[in-house]
Amino acid sequence: MYLALIGTIAFVASLLTFFSGFGLGTLLSPVLALFFPLQLAIAATAIVHFLNNCFKLALMFRHISWKVFIRFSIPAGFAAIIGAYLLIFLGELPELFNYEIYSKEFSVTPIKLVIGIIFIAFSFSEFSKKLKGLSISEKYLGLGGLISGFFGGLSGNQGAFRSAFLLKSGLDKKQFVATGVISACVVDFVRISVYFLLMKQVSYEFSDELIMATFIATFFAFGGAIVGRFYLEKITMRGIQISVSILMLVIGVGLVIGLI
Repeated sequence: MYLALIGTIAFVASLLTFFSGFGLGTLLSPVLALFFPLQLAIAATAIVHFLNNCFKLALMFRHISWKVFIRFSIPAGFAAIIGAYLLIFLGELPELFNYEIYSKEFSVTPIKLVIGIIFIAFSFSEFSKKLKGLSISEKYLGLGGLISGFFGGLSGNQGAFRSAFLLKSGLDKKQFVATGVISACVVDFVRISVYFLLMKQVSYEFSDELIMATFIATFFAFGGAIVGRFYLEKITMRGIQISVSILMLVIGVGLVIGLI
């Protein structure tokens, strides 16, 4: 049953995000975190996100703005290293505290607290029309790359920052999508490399169940990208985005208080 849920979420999220920029990882990572350890859920989401973006990149490659890529995506790749290291570091820290409710024990760990706060912050950013419409001067592209890459490496949530900075870079719609996709590919490649290098050292491993979930999510995300490429260029999905924000808020609160 959980594989069907993961596949459905991956398909819908990929379909809706092809042109909107609303991140696949933003929706998929909290859902995977319901069934798998948080660090592994984020790593698995990174794989799905990377492969799906590579697929979209093949469809949009000729529209990339290489000038913006150099100024934004390269700093993002370097910052993703720091964020990814921090994710694994937080995962190794001891729990902050634990408590019981009706004889069931719950624990709050540093990684759950940090990622939960990030999820909550991003959920509120989706509720805010002012923040959704935020765009920042082109001269800050390098800074935007650093911020986007860092949060991409730490939690996978990079799309909101990326969009805010790229909107003022003078790109047309297809250039905006293509340049954003290749930037996401850079960050994903870097953070996946760091995740697996460090996870090997601390004995984290993908279970057979998580490997299957990653495969299912990737397959359905490809399907969503194909549909999105041909049918959803002009459709806005504000209601869906708000629904996802509510889910992120619930998951974030659950992580912060140790219920997840």
